[in-house]
Amino acid sequence: MSATPVKSLEQFHEVISGSTPTLVAFWMVWNEPWRKMTPSFESISKEAEYSGINFRTVNLDEGQDIVEEAGIKVIPTFMLYKDGVQIDGVNAALPDHVKKLAQQPNEL
Repeated sequence: MSATPVKSLEQFHEVISGSTPTLVAFWMVWNEPWRKMTPSFESISKEAEYSGINFRTVNLDEGQDIVEEAGIKVIPTFMLYKDGVQIDGVNAALPDHVKKLAQQPNEL
């Protein structure tokens, strides 16, 4: 499954509140590290190993209220949520860091 955009604060609450772990990428179109990371994030989201995780994206230009609520200060930021709670996060555009974050639900 590929990453699905989150378009509203209500939708954000809905996707992070579920019992299925959700990995959210916070990004901006002009951000070069995100542009380099996009193919890797999409590839990771389609790997069978991570099929039990929902992958979502939030464009900071379109979801300022989401950004404020999530406390995003660095772009790109990747946050892992489950049952409405942030489990972990990483401020890096490195595929290995995102994969490690995506593996955490298996360790819970």
